[in-house]
Amino acid sequence: MTNFLIKTLANAAALAVAIWLVADITLTGGGTGQKALTLVLVALVFGLVNVVVKPLVKLLSLPLL
Repeated sequence: MTNFLIKTLANAAALAVAIWLVADITLTGGGTGQKALTLVLVALVFGLVNVVVKPLVKLLSLPLL
């Protein structure tokens, strides 16, 4: 559980840096708290997608026997 939390927070931080560096990415919303919550929710969605996609990619990348 701690590993998932750390990965989610790191992903949220990476998203924040991407928003800061890339001019075409915007984060709209109210105050700082709402923006932080949005970043964490997007990071959770990315984490869930990775949980689903990663095993599929591993399965599809197996060499043919």
